[in-house]
Amino acid sequence: MRPSAASVFFGLLLIVGCGYSGAARQEGSDISGKLLDDAGNPIGNVSVVLQPSFSGGLPSGGKVEKDGTFKAKAIPGDYVFSIAPIAENAKAKAFLKGINPKYLSPDASNKVTVAAGASIEIKLAK
Repeated sequence: MRPSAASVFFGLLLIVGCGYSGAARQEGSDISGKLLDDAGNPIGNVSVVLQPSFSGGLPSGGKVEKDGTFKAKAIPGDYVFSIAPIAENAKAKAFLKGINPKYLSPDASNKVTVAAGASIEIKLAK
């Protein structure tokens, strides 16, 4: 029995994909970064999320180490960032009390520009 034309079409649609631009299918470039408080001290043991401000980009981010450094893959462009504690415990709750709430969600004022292979610095203001 031969497959119908409709089943062949939908099968190809699943293989090729739909709704994604070419930029979304690109593999991002390696980037590194550092997360600092307003005094320039490293902030660690949190996660940082980079949400693209451009069409076709994918979110990126990762765990921030104790020394404030992180690595990620991202397509070059403009992003808004947010941070979050890695664990839900007393230490995480204390951390949240000391952070400006605008950094806990991708606020439009939390802008960062990513270039291929670049190192970015994110400094949190009070």
